[in-house]
Amino acid sequence: MTETANIKQKSKISAIWIIPVIALLVGVWMLYQYQTNLGPTIYITMPQAEGIVAGKTEIKVRSVKIGQIDHVRLSDTQDSVIARAQIDKNYDNLLTEDAKIWVVKPRIDETGISGMSTLLSGVYLEFSPGESKKKKEKFELQDEPALIGKDVKGGRFKLLSYNAEVLEVSTGIFFKNYKIGQIETATFDWKNQAMKYGIFIKAPYENLITLNSIFWVNSGIEIDLSADGININTGSLSKLLKGGISV
Repeated sequence: MTETANIKQKSKISAIWIIPVIALLVGVWMLYQYQTNLGPTIYITMPQAEGIVAGKTEIKVRSVKIGQIDHVRLSDTQDSVIARAQIDKNYDNLLTEDAKIWVVKPRIDETGISGMSTLLSGVYLEFSPGESKKKKEKFELQDEPALIGKDVKGGRFKLLSYNAEVLEVSTGIFFKNYKIGQIETATFDWKNQAMKYGIFIKAPYENLITLNSIFWVNSGIEIDLSADGININTGSLSKLLKGGISV
């Protein structure tokens, strides 16, 4: 008696591989979604990384988070620090060439005390969008906060000073002891051997500035010595600390 054997061919793909394959496909899909939703990367050059922590330090605009520092390293020349940040793709239109960025931390100046909340939460970077349409990805960290927001109306002017006295950025501009503006930038002009100041005058006071306007440095304190005695007049706290420019 002859018996017939039934030969069954095994499946080429073992069931044991199904779970790893599914996991791989899910991982690829998640990576694709991550790359799709990833926003632009920017690089911020700064003198040092004090208080800047990768994976923690946030970048904000008007207290709204738009990105975060994800990597910090020394520059190739080792004389500065380069921080890499990932920006939310919904805010990539803010990355213009005239945008400014600075560290928000506790500060004490003539305007008062600011940034105290960072004592608990840690420092963060404030980003001030500009008005240019041209984009860029590399920024320089500013030493001081941006003084004038783009939504503040007024006029900008240039002043040349051949006086030996150097005035600081944020020094006030006064008209009849009323503050109408302030110094935005201060640089030395080698060609003219003079200090060049960029000033901002708030609206509507920019109309006070004409070709015949005269500016002079005001120390913030006036002493009048006469037969009646000594008369001392002082200006605002801002004037006493930094002086000012009168027009």
